Amino acid sequence: MNWILMPYLNCPEMTRQAIEDCLAQTLPIHLLLLDNGSQPEGRELANEYMRRDSRVLAWHHDPPLPSLSAVWNRALRFVWEAGGEHAWVVNNDARFHLATYEVLLAVQLVNLRGRHLEL
Repeated sequence: MNWILMPYLNCPEMTRQAIEDCLAQTLPIHLLLLDNGSQPEGRELANEYMRRDSRVLAWHHDPPLPSLSAVWNRALRFVWEAGGEHAWVVNNDARFHLATYEVLLAVQLVNLRGRHLEL
């Protein structure tokens, strides 16, 4: 399974746009939203998506974990232990083309095989 991990802290409108981009990816995905101490509006945003879409899972760290790297490490450990094959960590203040994950995996595969990718 292809996982997308999105740590966030507040900024609900930007986070909403990034979530929509992730859910629109051309590959089947699971999205793990990592709330590291948001205000109630940020917490509810994640809960709303989790209720609406079975591909979304939300974690709320309250109190927050001590660092962003701690958030990443805990989430990546979960993905690998759950049998995930790939994980893409994204920022909540970015926008993504709907084929971004697919292209990243294609480039990775080509690099692993030692070939050049022609786009």
